[in-house]
Amino acid sequence: VDVTRGGREEESAEVATNTKRLRFSTANAAVVVVDMQNYFIHPEGRKRTTTEPPPGLALVEPLNAVIDAAREHRMPIVWVNWGNREDSLGLPPSLLHSFAVAPGTEDQCPAGYKPNVLVKGSWEAAVYDGLHKQPGDAFVDKQRISGCFHSQLDDVLRSLGRQTLFFAGVNTDQCVMGTLIDASNRGYDCVLMEDCTASTSPDFVVRGCLFNLNLCYG
Repeated sequence: VDVTRGGREEESAEVATNTKRLRFSTANAAVVVVDMQNYFIHPEGRKRTTTEPPPGLALVEPLNAVIDAAREHRMPIVWVNWGNREDSLGLPPSLLHSFAVAPGTEDQCPAGYKPNVLVKGSWEAAVYDGLHKQPGDAFVDKQRISGCFHSQLDDVLRSLGRQTLFFAGVNTDQCVMGTLIDASNRGYDCVLMEDCTASTSPDFVVRGCLFNLNLCYG
């Protein structure tokens, strides 16, 4: 599959995917990293329901290797992160409920509850320190599962002139998938880097997600 979109030959590269070989232009490509924040992947983050290490923590080494390689080819790194208001205004009840209820339980959050979670500028909303982020990278705040909804992601990518997006981060079947699908619907060429994504969801959920992303979105 060729998604170079007319890029120069000397800037083209090829990678093998699970089902095909992909030819792309490094001059048109970017790495999009979703939600690699302390809340989700730090051992002391709030999103902890077991004593096992957060699945996203295992992504640090392979993701850093991808980031370093991308920088060598002048591909920008775009970090897409939750950055909520301290008063939680702007978050719909469904998201407030999702943040307030522990996965796998039926606990109900009280009426009007505001979890005050992933507040922009807080420790839990910060990108995990072990990742190779740099001040010159692009950082985009989001307040929904999809990083494209009412955010500057599309504006940032178009300003950078990037059309091929390599996705990484957590959770595969939630915010990564939601952002990738919305980006694909906006005309971007999207590639999910499976070895740079992880999820706390059951394996069968992730397998279904990967099946549909491969079938419908690339």
